[in-house]
Amino acid sequence: GRSLAPQNNDMGGKKKSKSAAAATTIPRTIPTDFSPTPKSLSLSVEEEAMILTYRDRLSGARDDRHAPTPPPSADSDDGGWTTVPTLEDDSPADSPADSPASASIETVEDPNSGGAAEVTTVTGTAECAPKEAVDGTPKEGIAIAAAAVGLTTKKKKKKGVASKQKPKPKPKVKSKKKSEGGADAGPKQHRGRGVSIGEEFTSPIPLIGAAALGAFVALLLPTLISRVPGGSPSLPAAGAPPRNVTSFLSDFICRTDGGSCHPSLALSPERRTHVASAEIGSDEILLELPHSRLITDLDAMRDPFVRAELWGAVHGASATGVDSGAYLAAHLARRIAEHDGAWIAVRSGAVLQRGPPHGDGPAAPPGEEMGPFLSVLPTYDELAPIHPTLWPPEQVARFLQGSVAASLASSYRAMMFSEHSAFCALSSSFRTNISQEAYLAARVNVLSRSFGVGPAHKSIRPRIPKEEMADYKSIGVDLDAGVRALSPILDMWDHHANAPTHWNYERTKKAFVVKVKKGERIPKGHDVMVSYGLYSDSHLLVKFGFVNGDGSGWTEASVASYHSPDKHTLYPQYVLNDFDDQYARRFAMAQYLRHDIGYSSCLSPTDGDDWSLKELKLRVLLATADVRERWVMRLPPRNPDDRPSKSSAVPINNDVLPKFSAQVKFDGRNLIATCRIITLMPDDYGGKARKMMEDSLRKGTAHSLELTRDGEAQEARALACLANLAKVALDRYRPSIVRSDMVLLQEVGDRWAEGTSPEGDGAPPVFFQSPAWKSAHVRLGEMQTLETLQNIGETGVEVMLGRIKARGGKVQNLEVRKSLCPWKNTLSLVEGK
Repeated sequence: GRSLAPQNNDMGGKKKSKSAAAATTIPRTIPTDFSPTPKSLSLSVEEEAMILTYRDRLSGARDDRHAPTPPPSADSDDGGWTTVPTLEDDSPADSPADSPASASIETVEDPNSGGAAEVTTVTGTAECAPKEAVDGTPKEGIAIAAAAVGLTTKKKKKKGVASKQKPKPKPKVKSKKKSEGGADAGPKQHRGRGVSIGEEFTSPIPLIGAAALGAFVALLLPTLISRVPGGSPSLPAAGAPPRNVTSFLSDFICRTDGGSCHPSLALSPERRTHVASAEIGSDEILLELPHSRLITDLDAMRDPFVRAELWGAVHGASATGVDSGAYLAAHLARRIAEHDGAWIAVRSGAVLQRGPPHGDGPAAPPGEEMGPFLSVLPTYDELAPIHPTLWPPEQVARFLQGSVAASLASSYRAMMFSEHSAFCALSSSFRTNISQEAYLAARVNVLSRSFGVGPAHKSIRPRIPKEEMADYKSIGVDLDAGVRALSPILDMWDHHANAPTHWNYERTKKAFVVKVKKGERIPKGHDVMVSYGLYSDSHLLVKFGFVNGDGSGWTEASVASYHSPDKHTLYPQYVLNDFDDQYARRFAMAQYLRHDIGYSSCLSPTDGDDWSLKELKLRVLLATADVRERWVMRLPPRNPDDRPSKSSAVPINNDVLPKFSAQVKFDGRNLIATCRIITLMPDDYGGKARKMMEDSLRKGTAHSLELTRDGEAQEARALACLANLAKVALDRYRPSIVRSDMVLLQEVGDRWAEGTSPEGDGAPPVFFQSPAWKSAHVRLGEMQTLETLQNIGETGVEVMLGRIKARGGKVQNLEVRKSLCPWKNTLSLVEGK
């Protein structure tokens, strides 16, 4: 398999050129205030309130994240040390012991440049949502910063109109799978774990008395935990599955021409997956999924309806073409409607064919061969409680406040609404037949159930004609960047990063082939699981609706507390609106310069060269504002060797909640490069600091300006900046703190390990895989990432100061103030005074 996503991020999708099509005006008859009806989640309102109250009580009692511990030296009593294990540097300056295993910073050889690189490394309605209501993501940081001084932004307040309620959901459905690519891909839903808080998180200053805390949790948990009839707790409860699920699992692929299933795959229709009825050994083939049983974005692009009605759709705000995944979602929604007999013929008048007539796209007649697959796909009502992209914004804020996951959910939501609006603007037939909820359900299914076939020129046979490929590229769809395919059965198998299986699309067989990895096995009674790829927990939750909860996934966190760096997060699928209030944007970016690190007093417009340098720094920061890797850090798994549990319906049992070790590898060249700009002083780089920034602005390369390390003093300032950014970012998660979320998850995990429930019969608590449980694990991983960054910054400052002192150097230009400089100085900077 080949991931459709770039290797340096989690996003699925394919590269595409800008569309040549002009922006399309949305018909005025389309309502401007439509939004889906918020769906109730797995927990009751009372249970959710109890969870949040519990979290508030813990975080309000004492925030151990900011509790100072004895400073390592009398020369740097800066406080704020965290409970995350620190990296120590006990060796003298210039000692060869400065290796990743024992030191915080090192210089490494850069194989790409051929020389030494200075990097810091440490161990059913016709209503369509208009673009006004959905384009762009909230710029919370900008709005908050502006409000603090009475500024206003151009962001409009939106109304919400409840949509019609859907019929009761079908039997429970697992949250969806591996979206668009991944070297090993797979299914979806997942698990948590029971565990005790490890010693590495024991703070020298207690958060709360252990006895009082334990008593509080013991009283609270019976209210939080309730039993479900069985299956995955995050899914709608149901009785026996309909016959079509059973027949689908047993016949649709296993008994089709070109398909095959391992004889030891036993059905588990209640959980919509397969279980090994006997041990399945190394290198054995589990599944052969033929191309005839796939629905690809090439099928969508060849669909006569897409070509006649939707070809060349563009996002209203950016005028860029929609992604091929959007066409696939529209194609899927149409086929579902026709299969259900709900499609209404609409006379479109003298509508010309928008796209050139290539290929023999499927007409999806009644009784089509993919009908069994279409009939078991989850509906909007089944997906809405599971996927944050479908949660109402207030629900996202409630569970994921301040997190990268919240920002991702907002970005995906904006993209999907904008796509639906773009299609509505072009086609009256689409407006009549594909409601907003129907499109959102199809789009989430595409995001979470698609697997990468590979580049079209390598994987698709017979080859796609060059003229046809050129037509696709003309509207921004590049299938040579990768073809995605909805993949029956494969999309129902759950995910774990260390699953014992491997999947790949084999061109010679024209089929996905899933095998047990060499040296691995699937024990009897275990679920069949696959891997979706190297996704972070934040992306797993937003795209697939689950997290494993065992620390086997990557983590990521953002230090961008005053602006959103997410304009290009979903590129090339979607480009978020550029924030149109440039004054507020300048104000937001100026916040990162308010500490005036390195200066003994706050700068003002009367400070000549120092002030003009600060103005240059603001201009460079504005250029880097939308470069996500300059503000967002990904760290490798906390438990990289963890294994999946026997079943995704139960938590993965570990003895300790996931946490980073003291030897975490940290390549922070991008974040440190941002901090080197923020803390730059006129004498840095031999007095050439100003010229370096001016040159980058003149050449248009400021967005990629990466200043190299320039001695211990400059690096100490940059590391102090990193610690400050991480500390401020942690405050975004309040009332959540690491300690409160760990205690909550720990106590629930202990109940699982003990096999107890409020009824005393060992029934699984609904809290497992609920929105609150999944969100707590994601918050925990992000906050632990920020604590690690803060700790690395603070420890690194001590290392740099120690090296300066060891060689008899003078510590100067290293002032780091805890309080911010006055607002009036920042306003002068923003206004260019």
